Amino acid sequence: MRRAILLLGGSLAVLALFFLHLGFAYILPHPYQFANVLLAGLVLMLMATNSGKIVWIAAALYWCLELYTVTEFGVVFMSGTLSMLATYWLYRSLITNRTLPAVAALAATSLIGYRVSYTIGLLIVDQAPADWGAYAITLGWELFMTVSLTTILFVILRRWLRSLRTDRATRSINWYVR
Repeated sequence: MRRAILLLGGSLAVLALFFLHLGFAYILPHPYQFANVLLAGLVLMLMATNSGKIVWIAAALYWCLELYTVTEFGVVFMSGTLSMLATYWLYRSLITNRTLPAVAALAATSLIGYRVSYTIGLLIVDQAPADWGAYAITLGWELFMTVSLTTILFVILRRWLRSLRTDRATRSINWYVR
């Protein structure tokens, strides 16, 4: 019964994340509309769960998001899933702690990986951006807003989610150092 409740709650959280991403892109004013809510939520879920299931969740979310984009089918799905897979590998092998700089670095590298693979996908299907300068400015705003959103949400969620806290690990490390 507990597993069914957790599955239902997780499914509702993922669905809410998807609709928040779609809603924020159209409702928020100019600089805030560039926040990639989906990617920020996925990075925070990765840090909270520490599980590879997040790659499958990302694949499902980016497939649903693919239905609302104007690019060729598969560009958003492949770039988002590959970016989350690379983020998971990076989190498991290199950025292993749950500190604020680690969250910012993980969100930034995840978004940069997503945008690089998305741009390569656009070039492959001959839908390259007409104005590369405006595309770079959009990427800069998206990077700033997504990393800011991820770090702010991390600070807020750290109070309620025990899996995001580092106090237990810090205390045990300090005990061995003394």
